[in-house]
Amino acid sequence: MSWYVPPTVVESLTGDAPVDFERPVVRSPQLRDEFLAAARAFRELSPEGHPPPAESPVLIQKRLVLVLSQLLDLAAGRRVRAPEPDDARIATVLARLRSDLSGAPRLAEPADEVGMSREHLVRTFTRAIGTPPYAWHLSARLAEARRRLRKGEPVADVAHVLGFADQAHFHRHFAAAYAITPGRYRRLCQINTDKTTRPLPRHSDRHD
Repeated sequence: MSWYVPPTVVESLTGDAPVDFERPVVRSPQLRDEFLAAARAFRELSPEGHPPPAESPVLIQKRLVLVLSQLLDLAAGRRVRAPEPDDARIATVLARLRSDLSGAPRLAEPADEVGMSREHLVRTFTRAIGTPPYAWHLSARLAEARRRLRKGEPVADVAHVLGFADQAHFHRHFAAAYAITPGRYRRLCQINTDKTTRPLPRHSDRHD
């Protein structure tokens, strides 16, 4: 079974960052099962005169988008990204940002640590990494939010742990980045998990 995904869809999920799959095959039995379950549900959308499908086309589409998001996360280690900066000062700041996703960063302290003004740090970081430090850190926090939501953590807890002012603040940023609310994303993850833990009914098992 083949699945063509337009580049624009991939870019919408990665924030326009390209993805490089170093191997032609990525092995993930869980994602395989989730994809096949969603694909079977899509194929079983019945024409007129047959019983209505168990799932709507919109929900099936959301499940396929979720599978694609998880596949991209699986390839995160091979995702094309700016190389580690040659400037040791920016490398130090980047490591510090990666180590603490509990809230919006305060740049004054890392700037002092590396002997730069805050404004100089922002300009130098942006030139070296390709995005301002605040935007880079927000993207990292949202990626961590997706991982936590997939594990079933409550939306309110995820928003709190990652330092968002409230659920509405978290909701706005998450929806802007991924075109889906955190609550719906979490529910779809649970749906996919449930679908892969039990077999789908075969046509012969259905009763009119």
